[in-house]
Amino acid sequence: MSAPEAAGFLPNGIATKQRGLGITGECTSRDSARSSRPGGACYARLVLGFRSIGTAATVLATLLPALAAPDAPQRTLDDMVALMTQARANGLVGTARKTKPVDARQAHQGEIIVTAIKGEGTETQSRPAKHTDWVVRNRCPETGNEQYLVAEYEFNERYRPTSAPISAHGWREFRPIARPVRFYVLPGSTEPFKFEAPWGEAMVARPGDAIVQDPGDEKDVYRVAAASFACTYEIVRAPGAEKPKAP
Repeated sequence: MSAPEAAGFLPNGIATKQRGLGITGECTSRDSARSSRPGGACYARLVLGFRSIGTAATVLATLLPALAAPDAPQRTLDDMVALMTQARANGLVGTARKTKPVDARQAHQGEIIVTAIKGEGTETQSRPAKHTDWVVRNRCPETGNEQYLVAEYEFNERYRPTSAPISAHGWREFRPIARPVRFYVLPGSTEPFKFEAPWGEAMVARPGDAIVQDPGDEKDVYRVAAASFACTYEIVRAPGAEKPKAP
């Protein structure tokens, strides 16, 4: 595959072309300013055109976060730990484990994985991948079979391969090890907010989403979209079944 040709920034947007793929993403001065912004028509063409390491890493890292609740307040990791501690004290935390099989493939060096939940848009955007990382794809049509990047050591701790054949594109079936995690479902009155996942990606939490925490590491806190949680996790102990603990 040949390297892309970046045409650079134009007055009303960005132009970039990828040779050899039959895909062109382009925002030019002919497009309106609204169309050139995240969510606009030419922006969508632009994102589809990105397949290079350098161009995707630079431009997506700058623009895609604007798609996800740009006005949502930011919470710190300490805020998230405190949220889970208070929820446990109030008896609102349950225990669950991921049980549904996933598809996974070895990542390509430098590729960026954008996790998009159907109906919600971008959830997270990965760092540029290492060749040892894995791309995991959930089997949830209701969420759009979202994909996300997992570091090698985390992948090996969380998944085991099955005997299913490997696809022509390198996808292979894996089963979660199904270790238990804590979860807290955000109530309907919650205003959307942002926080940074342990692996450095910005996440947006919304009402109904599950905030998940590793019992062995209270700072390993992340968001799982409501539909994705319902599809891939099994409830081991419902909220309220655990004796409340003092903060």
